[in-house]
Amino acid sequence: MKDYHKHLSLSQRIIIEQGLNERKTFSAIAISIGKDPTTISKEVRKHRTIKHHRNPNKKPACAHWKSCQNKYLCSDCYSVKLCKDCSKCRFQCTLYKPKECGRLNKSPYVCNSCGSLCSCPHFRWTYVAKYADDSYHQLLRSSREGIN
Repeated sequence: MKDYHKHLSLSQRIIIEQGLNERKTFSAIAISIGKDPTTISKEVRKHRTIKHHRNPNKKPACAHWKSCQNKYLCSDCYSVKLCKDCSKCRFQCTLYKPKECGRLNKSPYVCNSCGSLCSCPHFRWTYVAKYADDSYHQLLRSSREGIN
């Protein structure tokens, strides 16, 4: 029997994380914890977190890379024709927007079980049960502030 009215517990969130890591569908995860698949989808999208590359000096390619015509944003650009060919300009360009993976626009909305993680140049979105639970409880606390 599905439980539509109670919030997710940490143990349910752990099952969601494990299911995502095992490439299970939202429907399969929902059945295992007695929730609606829409609940799982909303939970994952609301509480996913971005994981940056280990190297803080490495930024993903810019979403505007193909059409970029900027020149000479840094002193190194005099040796290349356009800034998009310079590794330093990503840190100086005001139009820089990280290119996102198209897989994040559809289920499962996270990279937990992606086979391309090692070679992926994009920021990684992951669902981590402990972070999701902490985030949810922080939202509850902050929404109750000022209420007697």
